[in-house]
Amino acid sequence: MLKQARNAAVYAMMGVLFGGAALAQQTEQLRERVNSGTVTVVGGGVDDTLMMGELAEQLNLPGSIRILPITGEGGIQNIADILYLRGTDMAIVESDVLELIRKRNLYPNLERRVSVIAKLYIEEVHLLAHRSVRSFSDLAGKKVNFGVQGTGSYERSQQIFRSLGVAPTPLGLETREALAKVTSGEIAAMVYVAPKPSSFIQQASLGKDVHLLSIPFAGELTRSYVPASISKADYPNLVARDEAVKTLGVSAVLAVYNWDKPNDRSKKVDNFVSTFFDNIQRMHGPQYHPKWREVSLSAELPGWQRLKVAQLWLSKEAAANRARQGQLLSGANQEGLRKEFRAFLSSLEKSRNLQPVAAAPQQAPAEGGAKNALSDDSLKALFTNFLEWRRQQTE
Repeated sequence: MLKQARNAAVYAMMGVLFGGAALAQQTEQLRERVNSGTVTVVGGGVDDTLMMGELAEQLNLPGSIRILPITGEGGIQNIADILYLRGTDMAIVESDVLELIRKRNLYPNLERRVSVIAKLYIEEVHLLAHRSVRSFSDLAGKKVNFGVQGTGSYERSQQIFRSLGVAPTPLGLETREALAKVTSGEIAAMVYVAPKPSSFIQQASLGKDVHLLSIPFAGELTRSYVPASISKADYPNLVARDEAVKTLGVSAVLAVYNWDKPNDRSKKVDNFVSTFFDNIQRMHGPQYHPKWREVSLSAELPGWQRLKVAQLWLSKEAAANRARQGQLLSGANQEGLRKEFRAFLSSLEKSRNLQPVAAAPQQAPAEGGAKNALSDDSLKALFTNFLEWRRQQTE
């Protein structure tokens, strides 16, 4: 009996040990699955984070890629997060902030430590003001919120007002507090940068005492910004007239830490980049923010290096387009491709209300018997649009 009891105890202990080992193995496998392909993206604010949420909704593939959007403080802090915050892979930062950091040498050798994946879309400078303020020049001497001191938003606001020769009383309030004070009339205005239409602004309870002011596009501002406009269609309650509010636009950039050597983190980012670039067309649907349609993956950001995997993708895509162009323009195409191109020209004609056009006889003739032939240059210009149209037909 004693021997049997000892044996039973041994078997029980072995069961605990082996069971514990199996549980540990299962836990490790689960941890690996959860972290596999997971990347973090710090947004520049509420609106950028919501757009990254849309991207995650479209691209998250179990066991392959998972995007975790994080609401950041924007600007300078987002770059600091890329450099120093554990677990941060990428961040959205405005191009003017990148230039500001470089000029002030806030982070030495930043161009080698941070790479650009792509310029994304234009973010508009929203100058929200109490209706008692009629114009930009009226803000001289009045309280205007620039954003929290030390952030890119504060620096940007300083630059805008200084460049245009208007000196308000700057405040460093958090965004929501500032908006409440503009609405009540306690302060005159606030500067807020976001892709239009901003969900944050649309969902705010602004009443009838807030509107948008125009910002002149002049002087030094032409170096860092582009002219932009905000219409009544964007914010029916903020734009009183049909005439658009003129303002400034700045590029949002997807930036990433530039690892010296490949590692698990960099491989996950490479996987994200390839998936993102391959599927950007899916973000053009009406269910997503209209700013996704502005994304031009090949757009350059002078002075900054592009992440290697992104540059390789663009090079391969350009080579493939050239090959397809050469095939189409060589006159040795299959009849099926000719028919597709004729259908594309017909679709283009109807959508843009153009006169019928035809290619040269040795190329792809358009339906309709037009008199004028397209030159090779014109045909090449159309070809890029044709490729996008063709891809959409097959999705």
